[in-house]
Amino acid sequence: MLKKILSSTIIKLVLAVIAGILLGFVVGEGFMNVVVTLKYILGQLIFFMVPLIILAFISSSIAKMKGNASRMLGWALGLAYLSSVGAAFMAMFLGYWLIPLLTISPATEGLKEIPELVFKLDIPPVMSVMTALVVAIMVGLATVWTKSQIFETILDNFQKMVLLLINRILIPILPFFIAANFCEGEESFNFIFGLAPRIAIASLLAFLLGSFLNAYIMSKMKVATQGKYFSLRAILSTIAGESADSLLFFPLAFGGLIPVQALRVMIATQALLKSLYEVIILPVTIRVVKYIKKIDQTDVYDKDISYNIIKIKDL
Repeated sequence: MLKKILSSTIIKLVLAVIAGILLGFVVGEGFMNVVVTLKYILGQLIFFMVPLIILAFISSSIAKMKGNASRMLGWALGLAYLSSVGAAFMAMFLGYWLIPLLTISPATEGLKEIPELVFKLDIPPVMSVMTALVVAIMVGLATVWTKSQIFETILDNFQKMVLLLINRILIPILPFFIAANFCEGEESFNFIFGLAPRIAIASLLAFLLGSFLNAYIMSKMKVATQGKYFSLRAILSTIAGESADSLLFFPLAFGGLIPVQALRVMIATQALLKSLYEVIILPVTIRVVKYIKKIDQTDVYDKDISYNIIKIKDL
């Protein structure tokens, strides 16, 4: 049982964070020179692989869409753009409102400078992330339009190759990269007890809880209504999920830093804004869902499944 738990990627990353923080308090400057160098090299290797991952998975996925690739991709990019714009405006609105209310005392005294690298090994990516994204879309669409089975097979094999690189190189080195990032002594202490980790942890927990409730209610209601009343299911599940998200995030992230009354207003405002966004975007969501069902010619009902999040396995 213990071996199975320790083999989980999530557990390895958590242990890497703890190990990095503890080492940061006890190691000397000479060891820190090695750690900083290791972090730089591993970071170079990881960021080198990012464009390859984008290119391999997106191009292969588009190629498998066949003749419906153009329209489905258009809908996907449109939804992604609208969601990004909506999120940006919401973040700007909350930022202008929230920041003046915060009472934060900076803790920058006594911090040590990060040691210099022992040596520098640059591994520049073959292309930028945006270039990889555009190339992946273009190659995927071209494969669909030309109906090239040979190139589709090439892309599929390329995806498998990159997946092997992820499993055998990226995932094994990731805990060491994370540990090296946290192995910075007093800086780690200030990070752990400062505002940044509170927001990060609160965001993660709130996202997990809100997303789970949203999916759970949507799933249960679909079975109960036999697939009817999609609009009602979408709105109610969003209200529940976003309410839980806000109720958990704001107290964890800003409790004690802003007045309780302001916290209540922010919780209600964020839940309302996100639910309102769901209502506004609902007509587009309905069309996309109907279109995908028409293409796949399938409709899934979550019957006889477990919702126990502990049983979730790594991909």
